[in-house]
Formats: sequence, C-alpha cells, structure tokens
Amino acid sequence: MKKIFTLLTATLFSYSFAQMVLNTKIEQKIENQNRSIAELNKKSSKKIVDNSAFGFEAKEGFKLGSVDSQNYWYSAEDSDGYIYNNQFIVNDVNYEGSQSLALAIDVQYPEQIDQGKVIATIGAYYNKASLSSDNVEFVIMPIMDNKTMYQISVSDYTNKYYRDQITIFSDDKTMYISDFNINKFVSTGIKVSTNTWYKVKIEYTNNKVNYYIDGKNVYSRNSSGVSDQIADYIDFMHSNSTSSTKLRIDNVILGNGSLNTNDMNKESIIKVYPNPVSDFVKINNLSSEKIESITIGDLTGRTVKYVDRKSSTIDVQSLPNGVYLLKIKTDKGMKIEKIIKK
Repeated sequence: MKKIFTLLTATLFSYSFAQMVLNTKIEQKIENQNRSIAELNKKSSKKIVDNSAFGFEAKEGFKLGSVDSQNYWYSAEDSDGYIYNNQFIVNDVNYEGSQSLALAIDVQYPEQIDQGKVIATIGAYYNKASLSSDNVEFVIMPIMDNKTMYQISVSDYTNKYYRDQITIFSDDKTMYISDFNINKFVSTGIKVSTNTWYKVKIEYTNNKVNYYIDGKNVYSRNSSGVSDQIADYIDFMHSNSTSSTKLRIDNVILGNGSLNTNDMNKESIIKVYPNPVSDFVKINNLSSEKIESITIGDLTGRTVKYVDRKSSTIDVQSLPNGVYLLKIKTDKGMKIEKIIKK
C-alpha cells in the first residue's frame, strides 16, 4: 500500500505571513521531513511510465472520480495509508477540453497544522518514470479564502531534493517562488483572484531557472546546471482549511510534450477573426472537420454563450469587455481560441 508523499511537511507556516517569513527555513533535503528511507524506497518501487502531457481527458484514459492510480497520478495518503477523498477528475469546470483535476477538502480530516503552523499536505501528485530536466507547465485555478494555502512542488524525489516550488498564501493571496538557493520566499507580485485560471511555466536553461505566469517572466533564479534541474515528481497540495478549499489543475505539460487540444490548434485550418472584436466574430472552416458544438466561456471556465454550430458569425455585442475562450468542438478534436472583446 502506498505511503503518503508529502513533500512539504517540514515547511511550516503561521497564519501571520510576516511571522511565517521570519520563522520558516526551507530545507532542501527531503530526509529532514520526518519521512523514513523505507517509505521513500517503497514509493520509488512503483511501476511507472513517462507520459509527457495531461489534459485529464477521457481520450487520455482518465475517468471521472478519484484520480488515485489513474495514469500514474495518485492521491496523497496519511501515514496509515488512508487515501484522501475528493481529489477528483471532474467535468464541470475546465481550461481546455472537457475534464480537469480538482483537489478539494476531505471532511474527515481537520485543517492541516503542524506545531501550530499551517501546512499543505493534501492533494495529488504525478510520479514520473525517470529523472529529467524537462520544462514544466500547468494551468491552475484556486479558490481563495482567508485560510487556505496552496503549494505546487517539482522534486528530484529519487535523490530527495527539491527543485522548484510555488506557494499561494491566504494572508495576501499572492504567488511566491521558493528559492532554495537563498532559503527565501520571493514574491511574484501576482495577486490571485478566486476562480481565475493562471498559466504557469518553469523553464530550465544552462544556468538559470525562469518562472512565467501568464507569459510574464516573474522571477529567475541561479542554477548550478543540470544537477540542479532534474526531477521525477510534481505535486499539487492544499491545507484542507475550509469547505471552500479547491484547486483545479489542467494542461500539465512536461518537456516537449503536447496535449491533443494544443496539437489541433496548430494543425486546424478553422480560422477565427477578427481578434480583438467589438461586435461579431467570424468562423471560417476551411477544413473537412465537422463542427459539433461552439461555446464561449470566461476565464473561470464558465460557459457564457452557446452558439448554433452551423453559424459562421457570432454576435458578441452583449458580452462585457474582457477575455474569453471560444471553444469549437469538431469530429477531430477541440480548437480553443482566446478572444478579446472590447
């Protein structure tokens, strides 16, 4: 039976962000996190494969329900082997496609606190087949409240070494980079709005690690080279703080992997114009693909307009100004176009 894989239990957080920064010491060695070598070896002995991209879609083999043991993704567990509930593949809100991974509170457990400090220990993780220096990309949508902390970590689990970590604190609702070279949390300046998708990319170069949020380079840290850039685990965790705790994840990409939806966007010759738009969006289908549905959604994943699939002109005059996702589903896949209404 799997033992809990909790990368962050030694990183302790107080409800006061200022006090947390003063008191927290990030340790690079996972062996300092009260986890035995026997547990590490048992986890490492899993049979795993090296997939490269996850949209959590049915065509990728994901089924609705618990993510545990689906395509080598797992729910975290407690020390007794209890698999946390409510870490689910869902189809109600998504960034692309029709499914995503949603991490929510397990009501059988209290808020995760160690020695009076809030910690992020409940969620799900992906176990890669081998160490590599892949770039990492993912899209997340957290629900922010006054208590929940979210944390995403990329680690060299084989050698018990952190690689990269992004934390969202409830105090100021800001994304932070954990720079293990200087043992500090560095603010990205990005304030997180609830129910909003954020695209994160961690890019590895010869001597630098660059962090991007929604295409903006928010931080770069020095790297000692390849040895400082290898990993075989990525996990997404929350602190199980309130009933509103929820983190949605979509489009996890490792290295040069690509999602089917992205492939279609590159190859499809269905054209959408003009963009930006003020009144009417036109769709020009120059391919042999059969359009099955057309919808417009906001950046929270909520559908705001259903369109007649036979229509080549879409009236968007009634939509408030902003950014929307135009989703065109065909018999060959999904084309998603970001449009700006102004």
